[in-house]
Amino acid sequence: MAEIKQACYDGTGDVDLWLMKMKFYCSTKKFEGKQEAHAIASKLEGAAFLCIARLDDELQDDPKEVKAALRKEFDKESIDHEKAVDELRGLRRKGGETPAQLAWRIEKLMAKAYPELCASTHGSAKKTKEQMLHDTFLGAIDNAVIINDVIITWTPRVCHAILRAHGILRSCVEVLSRAS
Repeated sequence: MAEIKQACYDGTGDVDLWLMKMKFYCSTKKFEGKQEAHAIASKLEGAAFLCIARLDDELQDDPKEVKAALRKEFDKESIDHEKAVDELRGLRRKGGETPAQLAWRIEKLMAKAYPELCASTHGSAKKTKEQMLHDTFLGAIDNAVIINDVIITWTPRVCHAILRAHGILRSCVEVLSRAS
């Protein structure tokens, strides 16, 4: 059987993609726990290796800690939980931002602020997420006429469908054009 090779990571490029490849590499080698953490560290170079070298010895042996440190250091879109929650609370629509762009921004922040909720497929979790998306979207819109139209005509389920279908926001655009 041919030897499976994994490229090294130096801190440039997509850290999540590289970690996903390492996950497959480690699973084919049957590395778990400390072995997995050391396999990851052995494939690091430059700034990425220095990131792991700064960790305490016990943390260097934990693959979850190693991955978290790499993501924190090199994930360009990384926003910690508290910052994402705070940003969602005070979220406002930016000047010139389309409803689709606002919806996309809300989705990304929700995934960072509440990853377990957003990943859940359980009915009550989905309803909670839909309601949170709906409320955040309404809170971020700065036009009272639009907000009233949305509250009167859209259910949370419809709002969520609109938020998910960024390219199909005709109804939201119609509401905006009527309000103008």
